[in-house]
Amino acid sequence: MKSERKVTRRQALQIAAGATAVQLFDTWCGELNLQDYEDFALPAVQEIIAGLGGSVPVIYYTKASQHLLSGVARSGANVLSVDWRVDLAEIRKILGPKIALQGNVDPAVLFGPHEKIREVTLGAINSLSGHGHILNLGHGILQHTPVENAQLFIETGQQAMLHHARPAVLVR
Repeated sequence: MKSERKVTRRQALQIAAGATAVQLFDTWCGELNLQDYEDFALPAVQEIIAGLGGSVPVIYYTKASQHLLSGVARSGANVLSVDWRVDLAEIRKILGPKIALQGNVDPAVLFGPHEKIREVTLGAINSLSGHGHILNLGHGILQHTPVENAQLFIETGQQAMLHHARPAVLVR
């Protein structure tokens, strides 16, 4: 069985078990140049996403992939999740409003002072004015991150979104 079919089956099982969205992680794609990404990685990602048949939104995380955005945008994902190295507003200008973005606070910020955590979190939210954006870290939470700082990140995002609440719209 090809790895694409195995991943698609695993995602389908998660959906059958009640998942209302799934996420694909491609943390090494940034090591490829655009041509190699389009020739080798993108077809596999497209096959996985197509295999899910649009039953739930698909979030596609790519790391260090700014140079691949034109290809990544053709993945078929509903949401592109990006790391902290890219400017969300710039990506929005490049990709337009048809695809939602997730991210992209640097996880190392959570080791900083509370005021810096608030500033960076609000900066990420404000960069897209809450339109088509899921606030998240630009990669996983780092080991030894103070729990209270992670809580502050979450609470800051929740409070900001309550002040700017808009109904969610599924982007297809």
